[in-house]
Amino acid sequence: MHHWLAIGLGLSLILASNATARPFDDWYRMTGRRCPSHHVEWICGDCQLSLVEAFDDTLSRAQKRNVAKIADINHACADESAGFSCEMAQSIHAYEKLGLMSRFVDYGCRHIRCEEAASCSKLPPRVRVIETPTHSSR
Repeated sequence: MHHWLAIGLGLSLILASNATARPFDDWYRMTGRRCPSHHVEWICGDCQLSLVEAFDDTLSRAQKRNVAKIADINHACADESAGFSCEMAQSIHAYEKLGLMSRFVDYGCRHIRCEEAASCSKLPPRVRVIETPTHSSR
């Protein structure tokens, strides 16, 4: 009985990892065709979140709502303890379902250029924090 339980658990883990890998495979293939010299697939893990957030900022309010609903990141990625691969995979899945994948790939090709793994000279714009000047007393 324990043998079948172990096999079932192993299969579910393989299927879960394949479900996460498939969106990345599609994205890697598409970016590799559109902008192979940019090596978008080498983007750092933390930069994946910046890419998704920057792209989402280009969407309409309705599109953002639909992406959030389909991606369901809070639920789907609740068990993830490090990195942003789950968030990226869920976002890619939503872009595919909503017909936004080509636009996302184009955005990545315009805003990313990597020379080595996790070493990119060009990344998506980040949210800038505007600091309020403080006056010091003399």
